[in-house]
Amino acid sequence: MYDLALTGAIFIGLNFAVQLWFAKRTSQAANRFLALALVVMVMWIARLLAIDIGIGAYFPHWSRLPLQFSLALGPLIFFYVLKIARSAYKFRLKDMLHFSPLLLELGAQAVETEQSIKTGAATYDTPVFRQLDPALQLLAFISVGIYLYASHKQIKRFYSRLKFEGGDRYRYGLRWLHNILKGFGLLWVLWIPLTMAGYFYYHHPPAGPFYYPLYLLLAVMAIRMAAVACLRPEGSLANDRPLFFKPSTPDELKQKGLWLKRVVKEKRYYQDPDLNLGSLAEKLGLSSHELSRVINTVFKKTFSDFVNEFRVNDVIRKIQDSDYDHITLLGIALESGFNSQSTFTRIFKQVTGKSPMEYKNELKKDCPSYNTGSDARLAAVISYHKSTPKWDHGKLNRNYMFRNYLKIAWRNLVRQRLFSLINISGLAVGLSVCMLIMIYAAHEHSYDRFHKNADRIFKPHGQVKMDGTTFSMDQMSYVSGPIIKQSLPVVVDYVRTTRYFTSVVLVSTASRPGQKFAEDKLLFADAGFFNFFSFKLLSGQPAQVLARPFSVVISQDMAKKYFGDENPVGKTLTIKTDSAYTYQVTGVAENCPSNSSIEYNFVASNSGFVTTKGAKDYLGDQKVGNGTFDVYLLLRHRSDTAALTTGLRSLTADKNPKAQVVFSLIPLADQHLKRPDDTNIKCLTIFPLVALLILILALVNYMSMSTARATLRAKEIGVRKISGASRKSVALQFYIESALFAIISFLLGYVLCCFFKPVFFNVLQLKIDDSFLYSPLILSLLLALLLVTILISGSYPSLVLSAFKPVVTLKGKMGKQSGGVMIRKIFTTLQFSISVALIICGIVIDRQLYFFRHTDTGVDRDNVIMIPVGAAFKNYPAFNHDIRTLAGISEVSTSRYGMFSYNDMIGIPGKTKDETVMLPIRTAPSPPVR
Repeated sequence: MYDLALTGAIFIGLNFAVQLWFAKRTSQAANRFLALALVVMVMWIARLLAIDIGIGAYFPHWSRLPLQFSLALGPLIFFYVLKIARSAYKFRLKDMLHFSPLLLELGAQAVETEQSIKTGAATYDTPVFRQLDPALQLLAFISVGIYLYASHKQIKRFYSRLKFEGGDRYRYGLRWLHNILKGFGLLWVLWIPLTMAGYFYYHHPPAGPFYYPLYLLLAVMAIRMAAVACLRPEGSLANDRPLFFKPSTPDELKQKGLWLKRVVKEKRYYQDPDLNLGSLAEKLGLSSHELSRVINTVFKKTFSDFVNEFRVNDVIRKIQDSDYDHITLLGIALESGFNSQSTFTRIFKQVTGKSPMEYKNELKKDCPSYNTGSDARLAAVISYHKSTPKWDHGKLNRNYMFRNYLKIAWRNLVRQRLFSLINISGLAVGLSVCMLIMIYAAHEHSYDRFHKNADRIFKPHGQVKMDGTTFSMDQMSYVSGPIIKQSLPVVVDYVRTTRYFTSVVLVSTASRPGQKFAEDKLLFADAGFFNFFSFKLLSGQPAQVLARPFSVVISQDMAKKYFGDENPVGKTLTIKTDSAYTYQVTGVAENCPSNSSIEYNFVASNSGFVTTKGAKDYLGDQKVGNGTFDVYLLLRHRSDTAALTTGLRSLTADKNPKAQVVFSLIPLADQHLKRPDDTNIKCLTIFPLVALLILILALVNYMSMSTARATLRAKEIGVRKISGASRKSVALQFYIESALFAIISFLLGYVLCCFFKPVFFNVLQLKIDDSFLYSPLILSLLLALLLVTILISGSYPSLVLSAFKPVVTLKGKMGKQSGGVMIRKIFTTLQFSISVALIICGIVIDRQLYFFRHTDTGVDRDNVIMIPVGAAFKNYPAFNHDIRTLAGISEVSTSRYGMFSYNDMIGIPGKTKDETVMLPIRTAPSPPVR
């Protein structure tokens, strides 16, 4: 529970820190100090969380990262308060002396890191840390206490500089900050009783979890301060206190009036339909009282008359401009800042003495007949486009608008850099995670599907019940394949393969007989192996490479390893199994694909293997039954499985009356995931679900952020619709904009996917060929992911934004028709629910894995060495004696199989064959080599 709460505090704190740093506000300089203080707090909590969850198992050297800057917390809070209380204060070079104690902490971290590098231990487990950490904690406690008191004094000085009349109701400008700092200080003081309780009650310094409630409360208090700083309206501090100024002289007022008129005209503040005295004063940096005095004294007008005069002049200018001939009078009025037609008509007539329509008609009458005005020019352009035989007017217009939409999308992306960065990076991270999971799931489902006849190749699998015990019969005897083919007409062909019984064999070449390599993946197979399966041969003929005894086909890597750039065909290899045998290389095959359940480095002929001394004990009985060979059967038709199952049952009937065998067939394509005794497919179904949830999370986050900024694009949409744009064209514009964002996010996500791919595959202990990563399957999946992202990410924003009504949006009354409020609430709830669910599942799985790795199983695996020697090891007693004499070896033991690796069954013979009792056992050597 504490881990989950700490994780939430980290994510929320980082979110507010980013907003404080990048949000453009009048108090941005102060907010950046608070953002740094919040980052210090978040890094502190992240370090505690990393220690608690044991992240060192994944990143052994993470503790060497500088994550603790507690001595900077107090100064950062103080400078935030200083910049809030004294906005004109400039940060000077000598103020850096406040952060000089931080050098002690950085020096201690450097010493701890140096000792960690030498000993290999984490920095928090080094002796230096144990000695210096209590002193640094005491310094941090004192530092934060001193600077909190200094912040309190700074707030008192802020109030002392104000002059009050008629009560003290203006003493609330910084009350929120003062209260939060008092709460933070009270929590900070709790450090004393907690530390005393640890020393005097538990007789040792309290551990990290002992402080977790205090850490969480401090983080909550810091996040609350950041939230108030982000959400507090701009200019609230200035508006909370009255401004008393010395009355200006007439000349000064006249200069202010000229400045006011110029600024309002240049900045076009009058185009805001909701403009009032307070909002204009805030934009100009004046008090409402001073602004009103200037307007009343200099211009002899009310605020409404002052602003409406600018609006009427703007309307007159646009009526006279031919570029606005295609816009109605109402559209021009709304664009100029009027919020209704009746208000526009009344004020226009009051200022000009004529109605808007009368003014426009008289303007047209005054226009001379020879004037090549807007009407003639517009007609000429349209006429020429349509009359030119080389141009398609519709196609030309579409291409031109498409380029315009791309330009607008790019300009919006560049202008809103922070918004674009957050939106694109959030979607890119979600897409990269989805790509990684998608590649893994596709690779797991693609096993063995590259074989030409994969849909007709089956492998028999039996469930044997004997004396109340059930065990699997996954392999069959050597003669099972030929008997099944001769007895059952539905079987066209068969192939038998077996892996050599020890995991490692010794291989050497004739040119260097003394240099031997331990190799695995030695596979013995029938002569038709490369005809039966679709493994590619680089040298040799598929029907001939394994036809002769003691012939071997090697992979590309093995050919490079043993023969370099020479042609290995015709050369010999010495492979030691029960004895050393000389094999002739008859072919070179491509490296075994990573999505193949049949793996090989060497494929040797079965005809030579059956003649070796060690093979006779593994060929099995001369009948269909259990053995050591994987038998693959090729059927005439895929639908012949029922006949094959019935035939297998008849071939094994009455062979052993005490054993009941139930056969099933495993398709080759399902051998990796859908084996009867395997749970791979159950685990693999979770991964696409996680990928889908992460994709939904990224898309919902993108759509929510896009629609949240709808009010900033409302006037743009209103002007476009008044200009004649249809809802379809507006929706297309936002679809193109979303497509541009999605493509950039997709490319960035693909780069992140390639960057983190080795780490992800290493965690899964998986190797995937590059040829698979660029196969048509993966490219098709990536293209489908891009199309789905474009389709979904652009759907909701385009539908919502294109539905805005131009009259309402240009009036600035978006609140009445913002639309989709319930859908956005559902999106937010869904996004939060998925995030919490994934975090909880991640923490639960991590805790389970931590338990598996650290639970005491009774065996010290770190000090155990297993040496495979094989059944033919003749000098084991001497080897055992020599090993015991080595320093550092405490015990030596032997077992038939590797530790925790195999099941076995031993039969106790009776007086007759039918009285034999089979006992299932699991080998567990004790004690092993230590």
